[in-house]
Amino acid sequence: MTKKILLVSIFSFIITLTFAQFGIKGGMNFSSFTFSNAEYKTGFHIGGVYKKPLNEKLFFQPGVLFTSDGAKLTDAVSGKTNVNMYSLETPLLMTFRPEISGQAKLLLDFGFYLRYGLFGKTISEVDNITYKYNTFEEYERFDLGLSLGAGTKLNNIIFVVSYQLGFLGVEKNLNAYNTSFKLSIGYEF
Repeated sequence: MTKKILLVSIFSFIITLTFAQFGIKGGMNFSSFTFSNAEYKTGFHIGGVYKKPLNEKLFFQPGVLFTSDGAKLTDAVSGKTNVNMYSLETPLLMTFRPEISGQAKLLLDFGFYLRYGLFGKTISEVDNITYKYNTFEEYERFDLGLSLGAGTKLNNIIFVVSYQLGFLGVEKNLNAYNTSFKLSIGYEF
């Protein structure tokens, strides 16, 4: 099921190639989980996006990004844990772009994302002993969630701040979700 959803999203992305404008995008992530003991972890994202016009101000903007996510967890019993995830993410966004002035536009993004964990390592320190293991032994590989963003476009350069909240549980045994803030800069060709 997970592989089928990922393949459909990649196929949809490829179809838009013929009618869209290509761009590149990258920046910083501040990701965490909705656990009470979770702190934000700094990561990155980089990849390509396409912009398909629906009218003069509204666009469909899918993309494919390589991201680093995760969280820092602190617990009196289990010590400190650093969860590292490296994933392939497909944002499926609608972007509204009204003109502010001349070459400047406001960007309002809303939509969903699909994320599939490729690899990761979790490092836990308990009583001065370090344990390292595959992140996906304990955490889910697949995530689907809401994505909201705002920014500006000056000529062909884009600046966006976005927020993501996962709909699916991040850990196999608990009810918690992925959350992240992204600061992105991009260029549309």
